[in-house]
Amino acid sequence: MKTKPVSINEVEYTAHSLAVEFMTWNEPIPPFGSRFPNILESCLKVPFQTFHRKHLYHHLTGKAAILFFLMVKIILFRMATREWLL
Repeated sequence: MKTKPVSINEVEYTAHSLAVEFMTWNEPIPPFGSRFPNILESCLKVPFQTFHRKHLYHHLTGKAAILFFLMVKIILFRMATREWLL
């Protein structure tokens, strides 16, 4: 089964909306528009990179693992902590 790339709108809906709704401790959540330009977009493209027409990350688990790693490793939002991203 072929996996399709994740869009910015899907990330905003799932991650940001759920964080705003369910985070109960007193840590401010920055608005989705406060992210650094093009950083999130490049993180979302990495799992679907190819080299000589072969995917670098073959299965869904590999794609999910590298996406999770990049989302935690690279601070995507201003005023964000790694705990907020988890």
